Amino acid sequence: ESSAGVTVGLDRAGAANLGQPAPDFALQTPEGQTIRLSDLKGRPVLVNFWATWCAPCAIEMPALEETYRKYKDQGLVVLAVNQAEGADTVSQYMREHGLTFPAVLDKDTSTAQLYRVTGYPTTWIVDRQGNLQQLRRGGFTSAAQIESLVAGAFGSGR
Repeated sequence: ESSAGVTVGLDRAGAANLGQPAPDFALQTPEGQTIRLSDLKGRPVLVNFWATWCAPCAIEMPALEETYRKYKDQGLVVLAVNQAEGADTVSQYMREHGLTFPAVLDKDTSTAQLYRVTGYPTTWIVDRQGNLQQLRRGGFTSAAQIESLVAGAFGSGR
C-alpha cells in the first residue's frame, strides 16, 4: 500500500492510478474556456477536486493560493475541479476568496469518478511527464503540506 492509501493491487484500468499516466480530461472554466490536462504536460499540475459547500475545501484554499503564487513562475499549475456546481456559483466563490488559479466545472462528476474521488477535497499531483505522482484525500492545513507533496513533481529544471 502506498503512503497515499491507494493499494497498488487495486489499480483500475482506464482510471487514475499512482505512477501511471494521468487520464486526460477537458473541462470548461466558468467563463467557457476549455482546459485540457494533456495541454499542460511539461508542467507540474496539482488537480484539486472540491466544492463551494465543502468546509475542508474552504480551509485549504488560502494554502493552495499561497502555493500557486509561490510556484506559478516555475511552471506549477493549480487546477481546481469543481463538482457539479454552476458557473456563477464557482466564479463568485473564486472572486470572493481572492483565488487566482484556474477553476473548471466537472458538471456531471465524471472526471471525479475517473480520478476515483470518494470525498472532498481530493488532490492528485501530476508530474512534468504527465504521470500521477501523489494522491491526498482530505484537506491541507498549510502551504508547507502542499509544497512537500508537490516538490517531487517538478523533477529536474525547477
